[in-house]
Amino acid sequence: MAVAADIIVEDGTGLDTANSYVAIADGDIYHEHRGNTAWTDATQDAKATALIHATEYLDMRWSFIGSPTFPGDPTNLAQALQWPRTDDAFLVDSRGNQYGDDEIPFWIVNATLEYALAYLTTGRLLPDPTVPDTAGRFVTLKREKLGPLEEETRYSDSRGTSTSKRTYALADKIIRQSGLAVTGGDRAIRA
Repeated sequence: MAVAADIIVEDGTGLDTANSYVAIADGDIYHEHRGNTAWTDATQDAKATALIHATEYLDMRWSFIGSPTFPGDPTNLAQALQWPRTDDAFLVDSRGNQYGDDEIPFWIVNATLEYALAYLTTGRLLPDPTVPDTAGRFVTLKREKLGPLEEETRYSDSRGTSTSKRTYALADKIIRQSGLAVTGGDRAIRA
């Protein structure tokens, strides 16, 4: 478990040692305003651990080598995290907010805080391939579509390994609604 002193918050310069997009104090304000007692009741060390895991998960889930999901490139090639980013065409979100190459969008901060809350309440963020559904089957495909709303889930015929990723409705929705999740140069949002 991390301790509160282990948090190194990205300050917009592209730190090579950063491990969180958010400070514990900012998380306290965010979750207090939303009445999230799992966060407010947690110790500082538990919050630090959750923020570090949440930041790592967000970066892994929404940005992949060879097929970036976030626009542009990391501001500093030595930086530890995916944000801040730079783009010659400017980083613009779905609301028209433009971000400089030294800024972390509020969408990224808020999604990190929601993933951190999920970590605090479940103790993990990555899927557990050893846990089948109630019928003993594993999810092999889960697809969601925003408009018109559509959902598809496929299960294995028998026990096997899961190829799905765990979803976190609110945190994932924040990233999707940001307009910052792109693939192949298009503004296509990836589920």
